[in-house]
Amino acid sequence: MADACDSLLSERLYRKVPDKESARAELMKFSGIYFDPVIVETLTADISNLR
Repeated sequence: MADACDSLLSERLYRKVPDKESARAELMKFSGIYFDPVIVETLTADISNLR
């Protein structure tokens, strides 16, 4: 989960850093599918503090 979050918020050769709300939406999209919903909710509660 932390690796996915870091990947979403890091610049890549093929894309610029997305805005934090887009990263949050992507994590929420996979909540309960790939990620534990409780952890997603906790981590994304204040995504502005992630970076």
